[in-house]
Amino acid sequence: MLAEREQAEPQMRATVDRVSELVEHGRATDWQAVGALRGEQLPNGRAARNADRQLQGPT
Repeated sequence: MLAEREQAEPQMRATVDRVSELVEHGRATDWQAVGALRGEQLPNGRAARNADRQLQGPT
């Protein structure tokens, strides 16, 4: 990763890692939306709450 190679500050590395997680979550959400448009079953309430907690990050 560029931040590691350039020896960025720990806060910058943590920010880059968090952004990567958010992008990955967004991609998964996009796939769920496409699936819903195709008539696939949406995740149950528990799965949606867990995904929301992951998006919010540590408290």
